[in-house]
Amino acid sequence: MPTNEKNKKSTATKATGTKAQEESVEEKKDSAGADETGKAATDSPEATGKSKAEETSDGDGEMVEVSKDDLKAFMRRLEDVEADNKRLIEASDKARMAAISERERGERVQLPRVKLTRMGSPTGKLVIAWKMTQNESYVDGNKLVEKQEIELFYHDGTSEKMPLIGFYRKQNKQTIAEILSRTKKLDDPENGEMLVVQIRGTDEKIDIDLKFVN
Repeated sequence: MPTNEKNKKSTATKATGTKAQEESVEEKKDSAGADETGKAATDSPEATGKSKAEETSDGDGEMVEVSKDDLKAFMRRLEDVEADNKRLIEASDKARMAAISERERGERVQLPRVKLTRMGSPTGKLVIAWKMTQNESYVDGNKLVEKQEIELFYHDGTSEKMPLIGFYRKQNKQTIAEILSRTKKLDDPENGEMLVVQIRGTDEKIDIDLKFVN
């Protein structure tokens, strides 16, 4: 074979090989591009159902992704917690204000008052109870005779007897006390009531039956 023809065939063969290599490279590029496009489509917000707004940090600067449903549920729980906290604060404030108002009313309102009985003068013995020991009446000729005697019980633990008329003449009602509490008597709950009173202007507190005041 002549040398010129050999050279032509060799050149044609090299050209054909080069073209085949170029086509192979183009196919690989197209395949790689398709893979990248598919990956991009798979990782897109539309494909995953996630958006950039739904990316959150895990506290170390790294971003994590949550679904829309999880994010909405979390936001609802957060709103519920904030609403509960607000209600608790309001309730606490109302209770505190009510307590303050109640205390202020208690300071302004005067307690119920009663009068206690002393003998002879405002500083005489304090009477806490009494009872009739004699109550007789009869006619002697043209004259009505009455014998009425009373026994007085004092706060200092002593007692004495005297005519009822003498008690009325000597009693003094100038001692004022305020009622701190009142309870039904255990032995006579229907008719009896006990008071705890405090003499005005002092710290002295006294237990006394309701029927022996005023």
